[in-house]
Amino acid sequence: MWLRIEIEHSLFAGFCLFDPNANNGEAKGDQVNTYDEETFQSVENVLKISRSDVSDWWAIWRYLPTGTTKVTDDVPNFKTYNDAAIALADEETRKEFVGECMQRIEESLLGLLK
Repeated sequence: MWLRIEIEHSLFAGFCLFDPNANNGEAKGDQVNTYDEETFQSVENVLKISRSDVSDWWAIWRYLPTGTTKVTDDVPNFKTYNDAAIALADEETRKEFVGECMQRIEESLLGLLK
């Protein structure tokens, strides 16, 4: 399991699983897309999550900087360049954004570690 930070249209972070012993046909190792009972129990021993938090290979994830699972106007969209994304052109706003993202990662994700 690792903490992954990713940008699709918006920035998000979460915990996901990778099986280094899996064979994906191209290389050794692959993401874990399906959590069987044993896998979920292993994750639950490390994180305070529920089954409803699991989404594909994500044990849990959150949009940044809000720490939510829903996109709001406060979440920058780097594809459509909403107002939140455009505001990041300002250096001070960008620094505040990074600080807020780090705080949300600490509170919303790292706070789930047992």
